[in-house]
Amino acid sequence: MLTACSRARRSCAARCPIQGPSLPDSTGGTGGPACRRPRLPAAAARPCGRGATALGATAGGEEAATTGRRAGGGEGRRRVTRLQDQLVRGGNELVDRGLSSGLLVLCTIVSLALANLPYTQGAWLALWDYPVPLAIGGHVLSVRGWINEGLMCFFFFGVGLEIKKEVIAGSLSSVRTASLPCIAAVGGMLVPMAVYFLVNRSFGAAGSMAALTVPMATDIAFAVGIYGFFKDRMPPSALTFLLTLATVDDLGAILVIATLFASNVVAPYLAAAVAATGALAVLERFGVQSGKPYLAVGVVLWVCLLLGGVTADIAGVLTAMALPAHTATRIAASSRPVSLRARITQWLTILRTPSMARVEELVRVWAPINALLVMPLFALANTAIPLAAQSGAMGLPPAAMPISLGIFLGLLLGKPVGILFCSLLAIRLGICRSLSLSLSLSLFLSLSLSPKP
Repeated sequence: MLTACSRARRSCAARCPIQGPSLPDSTGGTGGPACRRPRLPAAAARPCGRGATALGATAGGEEAATTGRRAGGGEGRRRVTRLQDQLVRGGNELVDRGLSSGLLVLCTIVSLALANLPYTQGAWLALWDYPVPLAIGGHVLSVRGWINEGLMCFFFFGVGLEIKKEVIAGSLSSVRTASLPCIAAVGGMLVPMAVYFLVNRSFGAAGSMAALTVPMATDIAFAVGIYGFFKDRMPPSALTFLLTLATVDDLGAILVIATLFASNVVAPYLAAAVAATGALAVLERFGVQSGKPYLAVGVVLWVCLLLGGVTADIAGVLTAMALPAHTATRIAASSRPVSLRARITQWLTILRTPSMARVEELVRVWAPINALLVMPLFALANTAIPLAAQSGAMGLPPAAMPISLGIFLGLLLGKPVGILFCSLLAIRLGICRSLSLSLSLSLFLSLSLSPKP
């Protein structure tokens, strides 16, 4: 700007008939002969001749360039946003058509084939067991470990968002309906363990309780994949029931590991995980809208669970459940509008508050990522099983037969019977309210829950 002013003064001096000695300009050079005309007040002073034109043109050019850069940056951001919207919309359409379930089955078949073909078996199995050179507190995870503990955390984040949405304004908005999948999950954990116990007790001294907790595990990824084939014939509450049940099942597994296998658990890290969970609750209580604090505390929680010796993917659910969102019933009850129309208007307004809209938008964004990326990778990594090593009871030593049979019957019979029986019992006793699930639907959800590989 100073150089432009200096050029303007030189141009003005060259055309001015009354000139004086040269004066230095503000840049240290010579600004040209000074004009001897009477000085005008500062408010009336104007550059004359072509100097004004040059100065105005320069300033206008710089302003236009700045405006152009801003417009270009804004246009670039709009293009990226449009591309993201198109990808999310397209991904959700593929998920709605059932492509994610077909992709999950395809990845399972491909992984099993590569793990059992002579020419690919060694390389395929070594790929998933390869240790990733990224240590976390001394822990070095394999490729399979990063998928199970890392990527599945994002999957459970999406699960937590679905549950959060239903708790706020959906099928889990009341305590009686929300308690049904929780009670079903308890049945799905206890009955398989009871079946395993009875089977191994029947073998007498040959039986073993070493794998008592194995049948209680539930694989939510494959359960959701199987659900995708039949979701058009299911009520919307079926997915909520399934996701909540599997989440409670994972929390129960953490509790069992922390109590029955305390020798493998690092108590200080679990205490830090509890503190991180409390920090998430504090953020939600004070209505912090920025996502960065939740992300930071969620990462800390994940690391603490991992180093504490328990499954770390549940950190995704806890972080998602802590995101702030307003409940329509709580706010509506505080103001108590008189007319029915006012109540409906207020309820719809509260339902569309920014925090609630954020949860809905996150659900829309994460659904295709989990269905088309995380779940297929999980299937590839966890179904890389050489069948020759799992050839059945004929190839097992006698000491292993009670364990294998107990796990098999616990999962095949105990899991569906436990979920179905506890669900029906809770509804019959009036403890819970049905989620509009028929007997056949409950049985299907029970059978669709697969054991963890």
